[in-house]
Amino acid sequence: MGVRPGTQEESASPACMQHPFGRIVKFGYFHFGRYKHILWLDGSNGIRQKIIHHSGQWDIIVYDEVPVPTVDISSSVTIIIGHKHVELRRIESAKEIPKFWIVDGQDIVYKYQFPRKNVKKNMSSRGVISLRFNQDHGCFTCATETGLRIYNVEPLTQKLYLGQEHVGSISAAEMLHRTNLLAIVGGGNCPRFDEKAVLIWDDSQKDVSKKPVMDVTFTQPVVAVRMKRDRLIVVLRNQVHVFSFPNNPTKLYSYDTRDNPKGLCEVSPFGQALVFPGYKCGSVQIVDLETAQPGQSTSPVTINAHQNELACMAVNQNGTLLATASKKGTLIRVFDLTSRKQLAELRRGADPAMLYCISFSHDSSFLCASSDKGTVHIFAVKDQSLNRRSTFKKMGFLGTYVESQWGLASFTVAAECACICAFGPAHSVIAVCVDGTFHKYVFTTDGNCNREAYDVYLDIGDDLD
Repeated sequence: MGVRPGTQEESASPACMQHPFGRIVKFGYFHFGRYKHILWLDGSNGIRQKIIHHSGQWDIIVYDEVPVPTVDISSSVTIIIGHKHVELRRIESAKEIPKFWIVDGQDIVYKYQFPRKNVKKNMSSRGVISLRFNQDHGCFTCATETGLRIYNVEPLTQKLYLGQEHVGSISAAEMLHRTNLLAIVGGGNCPRFDEKAVLIWDDSQKDVSKKPVMDVTFTQPVVAVRMKRDRLIVVLRNQVHVFSFPNNPTKLYSYDTRDNPKGLCEVSPFGQALVFPGYKCGSVQIVDLETAQPGQSTSPVTINAHQNELACMAVNQNGTLLATASKKGTLIRVFDLTSRKQLAELRRGADPAMLYCISFSHDSSFLCASSDKGTVHIFAVKDQSLNRRSTFKKMGFLGTYVESQWGLASFTVAAECACICAFGPAHSVIAVCVDGTFHKYVFTTDGNCNREAYDVYLDIGDDLD
């Protein structure tokens, strides 16, 4: 959920800025589900709060009160409400004065337009280059400028650390379930391995020099790698190569693709479905690894999923469902891979966004998605009646926007900070961000979503190094 500024510029300085609620001296806000809490200190030293429900294009004030009558504002103030810590900071310049809209001609809603952050800068600040869950979402890899870390999710612990002296900086890593085999791709500022090669690392070897057991080299940089128990899939910018694995790896077949700089490619852990971008803009090519034969030329099986370029895709555990999103980022479409028919169209929001991750639950009942808006959305896939519908639908309005299904629940992480998400046990969702934070939320089918755990996983690793 983004913050949108008002349309009028304010010329008054902070010292003389007057509003019906008094002179603003400090300001802050946070999100709680679909509600935004805006807090500020007025001229009478009272902490004011508004709770705003965000629904599509409009914000509706649902609550307004003064929770604390007096407070010492000589220093920074931190308000703790539930699990949220909100620090109200002093406004330093006229540029920082919150813009405002007048709602219903009376109530004033203050909105602050925060400077846009650079995602790559956030990533490099902690040295994180990429994150990736393993096949059962019980572990995740963290490829960094200083090596590779592997974490267990439940409980959150660091299971493996390969330092820069052993592997250099790593651009991508893929686990093979919870086995001793890893696929590693060099990259970053201090790579030890070629970015045009995939290295297979056997961590069961006691001698570090013997842990790299195999490498496959290409003529172009490797942008992604995927693993199954019997297949190794390597993704280049315009090709996907499939190898037999792990004994005597042999290239079985190759597929040409549309330009694929993000390395979009997914394979079902317990099925035979392999998906990646097709030739046509917004299309997905589907390969059945069970029936595909080396050297056999067949017409590609494709789904025209979107009109815009693909940004994200996911397949479920047994390879029967596909979820896709385009660079526009407003819609997520779910397809049956057998019939290639669309099963659902799920609306993330009305504003364009960059989707970082889509993931199915283990039983394919739910789907979660993260974006640069800082919100992780949860949708129902099997029982779609659980998803929210537009209030305009009840009023008899027609149209694709009105007919859309909205997420049944959501929670927030840092905005514009790349984040991967996946389902844990008992209706829980895990979000792991490149800023080093770990989030676990538990949701209910009636739309409640509560935080169960929060940690900084990179600090856990630093304590163990």
